[in-house]
Amino acid sequence: MLYRKLRIREFVVAGAILIVSLSGYLFVRYHRQRMPRPDSAHFLVPFAWDGGVKSLRVVNPRTGEEERNKELRKMIALEAAQKLPTIIKLTGLQRAEGVLYCYLSGTGELYRPICLTYGEPPGASVYDPEARRPVMLAAEYGDAREIRELVSRGEQVNAHDQHGVTALMRAVRSQRMAVLEALTDAGADVNAKDFEGRTALSYAVDGQSVAAVGTLLAKGADANAADNSGRTALMVAAGSHDSEIVRALVTAGARVNATDKDGETALMQAAQFGTPAIFRMLLAAHADPCARSRDGYSAIDLAHSSLARPNDRVKIEALLKSSRACN
Repeated sequence: MLYRKLRIREFVVAGAILIVSLSGYLFVRYHRQRMPRPDSAHFLVPFAWDGGVKSLRVVNPRTGEEERNKELRKMIALEAAQKLPTIIKLTGLQRAEGVLYCYLSGTGELYRPICLTYGEPPGASVYDPEARRPVMLAAEYGDAREIRELVSRGEQVNAHDQHGVTALMRAVRSQRMAVLEALTDAGADVNAKDFEGRTALSYAVDGQSVAAVGTLLAKGADANAADNSGRTALMVAAGSHDSEIVRALVTAGARVNATDKDGETALMQAAQFGTPAIFRMLLAAHADPCARSRDGYSAIDLAHSSLARPNDRVKIEALLKSSRACN
């Protein structure tokens, strides 16, 4: 009796599986007839974002026009709208424009759309619309004449993108000296800061551009401006191998004993990463070799673990010992 019940149960389960399979088959056949596979398996999705999806189109690259299949267009648009928040978050932008690359995954007529996320080639092309203002583009790719024409037409010389990077910073980063001078002559703020607290002078020091540093200082750049971590241009320059920039900053009044949020000074940077020439220059400007960071390290302590070349490290240690004794 028990055996018969088990056999009946097996037949019921098998029948249920057969019904589900048949239903799935009929569902697929129905959708195959309603939604044949499109002529293109790749799509471009231009979008605009402003705190959320502002606009979104599904373009068939074969025709260059919006995809005509309404169901397919809806599927791709839904996939793109779901991916966009993740993509935009990675860029750190509040407002953005760009193009997503989407494709159909699957075989035959069983497929689904997939939109690649930021950084997956060919992936998503995302840009800051404010960074594409004419004066911003001219600062990086144009010339001084173009800058003057744009300013005469009313373009804002202090325009910046959503990260606070100004047209002047772009010109400095690209080391376009004629553009830099055209912008400053037009009234560009040489002490404007990006959202990390960095000025155009910071960009010039990072790029080790002696000419840009000299021009900015002559135009009134603050040699003691500090970024959000408290680092000044002199601290950055002291860790480089460019003594000309260090000399220019010291001559312009950069405070040699200023400290960042970790209590480190320019001399400590020079002890770790700089050269004997820079170290000697800072000592001559009365940098304090006995000052200690928040972690309790002095310049001489840091010199022992220096990343400088062995010969430079020996010379730096000798300079420290000959400067004055520290308690």
